[in-house]
Amino acid sequence: MPPSQRAAREFSGRWRGSLDQARKPLIARRDYVMGKVTYISGVRAAELCGVRIGDLHWEPGQWGRFLVSGKGARGSGPRPREACMFEEGRDLLWWWIGMSVATSPTTPGTRARRCSPPSASRLRCRR
Repeated sequence: MPPSQRAAREFSGRWRGSLDQARKPLIARRDYVMGKVTYISGVRAAELCGVRIGDLHWEPGQWGRFLVSGKGARGSGPRPREACMFEEGRDLLWWWIGMSVATSPTTPGTRARRCSPPSASRLRCRR
């Protein structure tokens, strides 16, 4: 049985509140956004891992859509499909993009982080 909406809100509130204390806050924020967008939009986690910034379409629909590469049918391979961002998902994606740009290294000689803007062009699952 899935958790109630209240329980899900409480859980995500506690999760978001703990992001600043994480050992790697930027990666913790990325994981939080991916978890919430997966819950909100109903896409599979594996589908969300392949989403690129160019796959986000803010205009179509009331809150925008994004393209995911879904499961194939009977061996035909994965097919692209659209998923809704909804208002909360759109806000989360803007928040994460802003965080990843704001915390990227800008001084010469600094090592680029895994989620800096050059690699943020693709929301990736790291294992």
